[in-house]
This record gives sequence, structure tokens and C-alpha cells, in this order.
Amino acid sequence: MFFEVSKAKTIDKKYIVNKGKEIYQRHAAGLERSHKGQYIIIEIESGDFLIDKNSSKARARMQRKYPDTIFYAAKIGSPAMFNFQ
Repeated sequence: MFFEVSKAKTIDKKYIVNKGKEIYQRHAAGLERSHKGQYIIIEIESGDFLIDKNSSKARARMQRKYPDTIFYAAKIGSPAMFNFQ
């Protein structure tokens, strides 16, 4: 996940993860069939997402479209992209 904070004062990780997973699951069958191994970046409030082979490029593209936003990111077909510790 990417947690870039500019205007947000508090971040509810569980909300972001749950909402991101919910949106991902709506599209999982098609994504995993066509884009397995690529990265998905999801803007959780609109449900808008984009896919790219490079996670940094995908995040940068989404950040231009939705500045000051926190995104959910995942590797398509993988159980987790990052682990919170």
C-alpha cells in the first residue's frame, strides 16, 4: 500500500485495505486472467483504478489524476504486495 499523506490528518489502514480489496474482488476474475503479475492502483473513493507492469509508474500516474489521495495497491494474482509491520 502507499500511504502518502498531505492533507489527511489520520489514516484508517483497515478502511483503506478493506475498501481496496472489495473493489479488487469485483474485478478479480478479469484482472487475474488478463493482467496477472502486474500492479493495480485503486482510488478507493471513486473505485477508479489503473494497471501497469511498474508499480511506481502506476502510482505516479494515479497521483497526477488524484492528488492528495491515498491509494490501495496490489500485485494482481498475489495475496499481498506489502506487509504492514
